[in-house]
Amino acid sequence: MTEELILTQQRDNVFEIILNRPDKRNALNWPMLRALPGAVAQARRAAGVRHRRAWQRQGLFGRH
Repeated sequence: MTEELILTQQRDNVFEIILNRPDKRNALNWPMLRALPGAVAQARRAAGVRHRRAWQRQGLFGRH
C-alpha cells in the first residue's frame, strides 16, 4: 500500500496541507510537486476556511 505524499485536512476554519514524506525529511520530489496544485485547489474550494497553512509531517517548516 502506498502512503499519500500530500495530505489535506480541515479543522473548523483552518485548512491544512501536509507534506508526508518524513523518511526523506519531506524533500519535494516530482510526485509531490504534481500533487501540490490539487491540494491548493482543494483548500481554495473548502467552505468556511479563513486560514490555510502548509506544514510537514514532523512539524512546521524550519523546525528540526
